[in-house]
Amino acid sequence: MLGPRRGPVRRPADHGLTPRGLTPREERLLRFVQANPEVARQVFVEAPLRMAEPVAVAPLEVAPISIEPLAALGGEEN
Repeated sequence: MLGPRRGPVRRPADHGLTPRGLTPREERLLRFVQANPEVARQVFVEAPLRMAEPVAVAPLEVAPISIEPLAALGGEEN
């Protein structure tokens, strides 16, 4: 004998939202992005892409250091 028939189990849709709401930090970030969409795009999209590019550094040239002996400067010899 079979038990009582039950309907399908309904689960809430997962939209990536949490029931707790936003933290104060998340709220500040949301306000920043809404107020400054172009700056936010530059900071969060373009900058990371540029960081992945190789960095070109020009060769560094350092002139040799020349130190005259103390006697040549008129100092006392020990």
